[in-house]
Amino acid sequence: MPKKALIAYASKTGSTKEVAEFISDNLISKHFDTLVMHVDQVKNVKLFDVVILGTSLRLDKPLHESINFAQKFSRDLKNIPVACFALGLTMKESNEETKQKTLSMLQPLLSKISGSVEVGMFGGKVDHQKLPWFWRLLAKKDDSGLMDEGDWRDWDEIKLWTDSLEILDTSEN
Repeated sequence: MPKKALIAYASKTGSTKEVAEFISDNLISKHFDTLVMHVDQVKNVKLFDVVILGTSLRLDKPLHESINFAQKFSRDLKNIPVACFALGLTMKESNEETKQKTLSMLQPLLSKISGSVEVGMFGGKVDHQKLPWFWRLLAKKDDSGLMDEGDWRDWDEIKLWTDSLEILDTSEN
């Protein structure tokens, strides 16, 4: 019987959802039964053998929906292997400094999940057409280059991270 994996995500413009779906496709190829769902739609995590939680990072922190999810299900997540991934512009370049900065941004989320959590941190995506009007205005006024349009998601790196997740170990205990 295949293991069941929940890939729950919090996303404002859809790029984190796209990564969640990519991870799901990868797990399906490994004979997992997967469900991809926005964190606000999840009613029960006890039905799953593993949970992978994804969030975008905005203003140097995880989206509040992801933190609410972790807090709401904190008791149940103690008994389920959990991995967490984050997409953010801090990870446009992946190096030790950006990884440490991104990991510190994730602490409000990770602190709600007891036990060890496997963490993946990836570059994000900026599509001005998908931004709410206020963010689009800020992006157009940004001359630092941070909000330039582009896609910094490294699909090969995301696949390698997914393939390396220890929570996916399908061997019988």
